[in-house]
Amino acid sequence: VLLTGHYMVHKVNEAIETKVQVINGNGDPDEGATVNYIVYDEADQSFDTGAMAHTANGIYTKTWTPDAIGEWTFYGYSADPKFHKSYTYSVGKGVEVDAALASAWTAGLATILGNLSQARIEYLDELDFDLAAAIAAIPTTMVGTDNAALASAWTAGLATILANFSQARIEYLDELDFDLSAAISAIPTTMIGTDGAALASAWTAGLATILGNFSQARIEYLDQLDFNLQEAIAAIEGGSATAAGKKQIKEFSITAAANAGITTVATIGSQPCVIESVIIHADADQTDDMTTCAVEGGVGQVIEFIGTNDAIEANLDAADKQVGWTGIVRLAVGKIIYIDLQGSGATAVDLTVIITYRACVDGGVLS
Repeated sequence: VLLTGHYMVHKVNEAIETKVQVINGNGDPDEGATVNYIVYDEADQSFDTGAMAHTANGIYTKTWTPDAIGEWTFYGYSADPKFHKSYTYSVGKGVEVDAALASAWTAGLATILGNLSQARIEYLDELDFDLAAAIAAIPTTMVGTDNAALASAWTAGLATILANFSQARIEYLDELDFDLSAAISAIPTTMIGTDGAALASAWTAGLATILGNFSQARIEYLDQLDFNLQEAIAAIEGGSATAAGKKQIKEFSITAAANAGITTVATIGSQPCVIESVIIHADADQTDDMTTCAVEGGVGQVIEFIGTNDAIEANLDAADKQVGWTGIVRLAVGKIIYIDLQGSGATAVDLTVIITYRACVDGGVLS
């Protein structure tokens, strides 16, 4: 049941109890009267009639049940003593609380409250930046194939950090080796001279701002910079030139006699190496004294890099003419790469042998 305007709204098929009190001529409750009633329906037609039952103190009651929506009228009356009274009742659908819906909402709100913890609220507070822009800035394409582009980006970023994080600024931080809060508390707040109080107030506010920005988390970030940043950048940019697997290229000038025979070009040093390519480059028109200049390697020259079919005077008879070989050959420490100069005279050749190789273990070189 609820109130609508000035009426109590009753539901259809909901019992209604009507009570009246009958007073006699002396002004006292009449407990022996015959009190009748008529119930008129929503169409003002007689719906029910009969006698009301006495309860106590001249109060008579009747319970009746409307079966349709509308305005219903209850009329009670008696002949002795003379009495009549009518009541109008508004009958409608009423409003009920949907218990299942209320229960579901209550459970849902409890789940939301449970998930939206204080810690998560604080995480949201930390998202004080343009998240969409940050996501858009995440690379979606390959950054190089050997981390060169990534190393370049990191190098630039670290260089910026280094530029901002100067030695002077590091020394400033070292000077903050004291209890800053205690120092602020010790600043006088009473008048010193003619304007000391105002100055102290300004300094206190400024130092409080510094303390607020110089958080424990930021101090810990500084502690993590306990390494040689320049060396770290250098390592990102490429590391050791003789690192295992890193490509190395070396040139060897050949100016021996055209008929010098087996001549050393390079020796494997420190660690084994893998030879990937060999080029014989004519620095000038080669002497007619030279017939062939094969490049070979290993014990007894068992490895042929460039044979006598290619390394001939006709293929090297002008500057920048060249012949070459590519493949994979491993040579141990101390093994030698040779050039076999064969010819009819002792005129010097003018060649450059270029060798591309990689160390099998850190430190491998050709010399």
